[in-house]
Amino acid sequence: MGQLPSVVQHPVLDLTIQDFKEISSITGRVFEIGVHRLDGDLATDVCPNSSFLAQKLEGRHIWINACSERELSERVRHSLSACSLDPLNTSVCILTRQSMPIDMKMLKEFRCILTVPKKGLVRQRLEDGSWSVVRSPEQLQVLYRASVVDRVSAEAGLATGKVLAGARKGDLGEQRFSRMMFAGRAAAAKANILFDTGASENFVSTSFAKQTGISVRPVDFSVRLANDENAQVAGEATVYIQLGAFHKPVKCYVMDMMYEVDIILGESFMTKYDCILHYGKGCIMVKKGKKHITIVSPASPRSRPLEEEKSDSSVLSVSQLKRLVRKGARVFLAVLKPLEEEESSLESKMPTSSVQPDQPAAEPPGEKKWVSDVLSEFSEVFQDPLPVGLPPERSEGHSIPTEPGHPPPFRQMYRLSPLEYRELEKQVTKFLKDGILEVSQSPYGAPVLFVPKPNGRGLRLCVDYRALNSITVKNRCTIPRIDDLLDAVAGSKFFTSLDLTSGYHQILISEEDRPKTAFRTPFGHFQFKVLIEGLTNAPATFQTVMNSIFHEHIRKFVVVYIDDILIFSRTEEEHQQHVRTVLEILRREKFFVTRSKSHFALEEIKYLGHVVNKDGIRPDPKKVSSVQEWPIPQNVHDVRSFLGLSIIFVSSFRIIRKRQYR
Repeated sequence: MGQLPSVVQHPVLDLTIQDFKEISSITGRVFEIGVHRLDGDLATDVCPNSSFLAQKLEGRHIWINACSERELSERVRHSLSACSLDPLNTSVCILTRQSMPIDMKMLKEFRCILTVPKKGLVRQRLEDGSWSVVRSPEQLQVLYRASVVDRVSAEAGLATGKVLAGARKGDLGEQRFSRMMFAGRAAAAKANILFDTGASENFVSTSFAKQTGISVRPVDFSVRLANDENAQVAGEATVYIQLGAFHKPVKCYVMDMMYEVDIILGESFMTKYDCILHYGKGCIMVKKGKKHITIVSPASPRSRPLEEEKSDSSVLSVSQLKRLVRKGARVFLAVLKPLEEEESSLESKMPTSSVQPDQPAAEPPGEKKWVSDVLSEFSEVFQDPLPVGLPPERSEGHSIPTEPGHPPPFRQMYRLSPLEYRELEKQVTKFLKDGILEVSQSPYGAPVLFVPKPNGRGLRLCVDYRALNSITVKNRCTIPRIDDLLDAVAGSKFFTSLDLTSGYHQILISEEDRPKTAFRTPFGHFQFKVLIEGLTNAPATFQTVMNSIFHEHIRKFVVVYIDDILIFSRTEEEHQQHVRTVLEILRREKFFVTRSKSHFALEEIKYLGHVVNKDGIRPDPKKVSSVQEWPIPQNVHDVRSFLGLSIIFVSSFRIIRKRQYR
C-alpha cells in the first residue's frame, strides 16, 4: 500500500505582488479561485481545505498554494476533476515547494512558468494574518496547466507533436510577436528571430532561405499549426544564428511563415540552451557555456512591401466608393479612415530597411553604413538593461575607508507613502534578482527616500548616505574640468558620444566594505554589491577606472567625464578607427553601453551642456532658455531677481551691474 501524503503543516509562503503580475502577463488570465484581493493587493486566500474542495471550479482560473502535502494533493486532484469536466475553459496554477513533493503523474500536463530561487523574495503569513516580505528558505516553482482554449490560442500555442504555433501568413497578427521577437543575424544576414513557446521545433522562412542562399535538404513530413491544420515543410537546413554574444548553428525546418518573422526558435532550442523568458522585461536569457547571457535586442515588425499591401486590399476615397455603389458594385466591408491616419499609413509603405538593426534603438534615417557595421560587430557591448549578475573584478574597485574612532552610523527610517512602499518592494526585488543586492546583518543602516524622475516618469530610489559620507575618508581624485574637455575637442569635425548603461552598477564594491552600504526598509536590511549613487567617493572611483582603461587615448581622440564618453576626430576615416578602438576597449573590459542614448558620427553633438561642432562650442539652448525667456522686469524686485540669475554667466558682472542698482 502506498503512503498517504504528509499532513505536516508548513509556513505559508506566497509570491510577491510583482510575481503575481508576471504570472498574469504570461497566462493572460486573472485568478478567480484561491486568491484574496484587498485595496489592489493580491495574495493567497488561506482558507480551510474543506472550503476549497467544496467549491465548483469548472471554467475558472485556479490558484493553488497549500500548507501540507496532503492538502496540496487533494486540491490538485479536485482541480484536475474540474479540468476534465470543462477542459475548454478551466486552467490551474500551482505553487510547488521542494519540501512538499507531489505525484508527478498529476503534473504531466503542467509546465513551469516562474521560479523563485532559494533566498529569493517571497511573502510569509504572520500569526495576525498579515504578510511580511522574507527570504525564501527553499526554491519555489509555479506550474501552469492551460485550458484547451488557451493552448490553441495565439498566446499559448500547441505543445504536442511537431508544432508551429502560428507563423504563416495570415495566421496571427503582429501583436503576437511584440515581446519575444529579437533582432539578430542568421546566415550572416539581419533577421527577426522569434522565441515561440508553442513551437516544438525550429523553423526558417522559405523566403529568407532563398534570399540568403541557405542550403535546403529535402525532408518528407508535415507540421501541425495552431489552428489544427497540417502544413508541409519545404525541407530542413542548418542555419548559423547570432544573437548578441550567442553564436551557434541550429537545425531548422523550412516553410512559409509570416512576413515579419525570419526564424522561429522553439521548444527544442530553448530546452537545449536552458532559455529563460522574461515577458515583463522583454528579454531572454540563453545559456552559453556555464553562464547565461541576456538578449535585449527587441525587433519591430517590419513594413510589408508596397506590392504585397496592394494585393491584400484597396484604398478608395469616399467619392470613389459612392460612385461604385451607385453603379451597383457589391461592397462586403468598407472601412472609413481619417485623412491623417491614411496619410500616415501611406508613409509607412515607403521603401525602408526590411530588417531592424541588432540594437534596441531603431536605426536613424541616413545613418552611415560603416556605423551599422560597427554596431553589428560590437552588438554585445550594447545592452540595456545590464545582464543579470555581477560585473567582473577590475583593477580599481570601490572601497569605503572610514575615519577611525567613529561608530557605524545608523539612522531611523523615513516614512513612506503606500505608493512609495510598493515601489520600494518592486525595486528591491529587482535588485535582488539581478544579483546586485544582498540581505545584510550590518551595524550600518541608512534610510531610503524617493524623488520624482524627470517628466513624471516614475520614482527614483535614493539612499541617504550623508551620515556615512561624513566619516568617509575622501578620495581627492580630480574630476576633469568641463572647459578643459571641450578645449581638447577643438578643431574636430566628427563626434560620437557613448552613455554607459547604469554606469555605477558596472563597478564592484570591495567585499569588506559592502556592509557599510546597508540601508533599512520596512521588510528587511540590505546592502549593495555594486557602486551606487550617493556615496561620496563614487564619482572619483568611476573616473579613475575610466582614466585607467583609456589612459593611452585620453585627449588624443577620446575624453571621459565620469560615465559620458566623447570620441572626436578630424576626418571620417580616422573616426571609424577611433570608434572601433573605444568599443574594443569597452568589450575587453566588459563595460556596456545604452544604444538609445548614444550617437554616432555626427558633425554636431550635445555634450555636457554644450553644442560642439567644427566651428566651435556654444551653450546648449535648453540650458540658457531660462535667461533668454525671462520676462522684462517691471519693478525693483524683478530687476534684482534677474541680476541674481545672470551673475553666473557674465565675467565681472558685479562691476557691470552697479548702474542697475543706482
